[in-house]
Amino acid sequence: AAAKIRSPHVVTIFDFGKLDDGMPYIVMELLQGESLADVIDGDEELSLSQAAGIVTQVARGLTAAHAAGIVHRDIKPDTIFITRTTGGERVIKILDFGIAKRVEATALTAPGVVLGTAPYMSWEQVLDAAKVDHRADLWALAVVTYEMLTGALPFGGENASEIFAAIWRAEPEPPSKLRVGLTAEVDAWFERAFTSELAERPQTAKELATSLVDALVTTGELDEPDILDPISSEDLSLSLAPSRASPLPLDSDPLNL
Repeated sequence: AAAKIRSPHVVTIFDFGKLDDGMPYIVMELLQGESLADVIDGDEELSLSQAAGIVTQVARGLTAAHAAGIVHRDIKPDTIFITRTTGGERVIKILDFGIAKRVEATALTAPGVVLGTAPYMSWEQVLDAAKVDHRADLWALAVVTYEMLTGALPFGGENASEIFAAIWRAEPEPPSKLRVGLTAEVDAWFERAFTSELAERPQTAKELATSLVDALVTTGELDEPDILDPISSEDLSLSLAPSRASPLPLDSDPLNL
């Protein structure tokens, strides 16, 4: 599935197949940097601009994946990677399409099967993984956004059953109560992103990212506006040339997007 996608924000697959003994293999680009999970677990709080830049780049990767008819189904901080190109540009990459599905291949998942990482699963994904579409990835990215902004998960619990019950209620704590400076507009963005009504949520990754930027602008704390360029059709027709990564300097800030 991932080999079909061409985007600087999705890990590049160079080759795949089977060895002479039948063992399957996959060859992908070597990335150096750190996962978003490592960053969130660190001591420093992400700025609103950093969070907006990460969401924007992940949305660009999802735009390409969804255009190829592929749903990731496991977007979370561990599958979002921060690296750097040989030209020095810091880039966000989506990793691990291990449980991805093609939209048209619904038979790949049996009815009632649960696939994904519990806190990041969408309302409909908890109900039946076989019936999810690209909007499950948008829900998961909204969960990641909530975690970046507040340091907490919107749907928590001691076990999967409690987490699923929290997702089913879909009533997370408004983020403005967890971080000073967030506005009612930011709360409203999450309320829309987490509604159980599919038609009322953002319908594309581009809409999710651009509406988040609009909400964060109301805080008056966004800077580095160059990271917020609109997602364009160019993201759907990117060069097929592989993007190789170079090591990050030890003193670098991988989030200076």
